[in-house]
Amino acid sequence: MNEIKYRIYGKENRIMYSWEEILNFDSLKDTLKNGGKEDQYYSPLLPYTGIKDKNGKEIYVGDILKGPTLYETPENTATTYSHWKVTYGNCSFYLGDSPIDEDIDWVSEECEVVGNVYENPELLMKVFKMNDYDWVAAKNEEEAKNFYEEFIDREEIEEYFVGEVSLKDKMHISIDELPDEEQRVATIEPVIHRGGETCVLRSFEWVIKRDNITNPCIIASTEY
Repeated sequence: MNEIKYRIYGKENRIMYSWEEILNFDSLKDTLKNGGKEDQYYSPLLPYTGIKDKNGKEIYVGDILKGPTLYETPENTATTYSHWKVTYGNCSFYLGDSPIDEDIDWVSEECEVVGNVYENPELLMKVFKMNDYDWVAAKNEEEAKNFYEEFIDREEIEEYFVGEVSLKDKMHISIDELPDEEQRVATIEPVIHRGGETCVLRSFEWVIKRDNITNPCIIASTEY
């Protein structure tokens, strides 16, 4: 039987509290009384999955795991990696969209905890370079703006434009095929293959551009 314990994130002081700390501090015990629901001060209770990563670190809901998506072979020059967040729903723990218990051996032998959604949200941003611009895929326009302000060191966005594109049935495209017009460039998730770069297209995009010739930056946000 899996050990039952939790963590919780303090929003004001930005501290992740362990199960022992929750049990020893009265203010944290109050979260147990309200069923562990999220409020203005704390995250919801984040349960332990009962699984450890390849380094022996316990995996909790809210953690971000890094794992291989393409292994090095004679055809592929290097192993590539992706990040997934751990969630709970329908009485199961999930890694991305897949139930974590379907790949326990792979998770415990190949994956590692690299952060969590509260302290390291940027790890879930898909960052890549294209046409001398930096791109970041986010969940929505607001998240893209927040990322822009927090990580690009700009307090206000004075000049930007928003563009939207529907990709319909075409789901793969190479960088060379992308149109030059920035408003028409689709959000992409790079997947590296030997001999070139193939990109997986998403359905929609929102684009925010900083007009700076010396350090151009575009933030692309998409539903995914």
